[in-house]
Amino acid sequence: YDYLKNKIEEVETPFSEKQIAYFNKFVDNLNEGIGYYKNLFEDVKHKFEDVREDFLVELENIEFELANLIKPVQLVKVS
Repeated sequence: YDYLKNKIEEVETPFSEKQIAYFNKFVDNLNEGIGYYKNLFEDVKHKFEDVREDFLVELENIEFELANLIKPVQLVKVS
């Protein structure tokens, strides 16, 4: 998340098609990883129950922040 945030802040707008594709692919990969860990914790819900809930909450927070971070890129793409 922090890496992507810094990359987006480094780039001047309007974003090029290549940059938009890169950011979208990066976000897709992050979301896939988040989904992987969500499923992993569902599979092992009986183990590490106390850690599981905190971890899932943090994944939700990152997912929310990621969605908000990518909005300017998506808006530029649509424009």
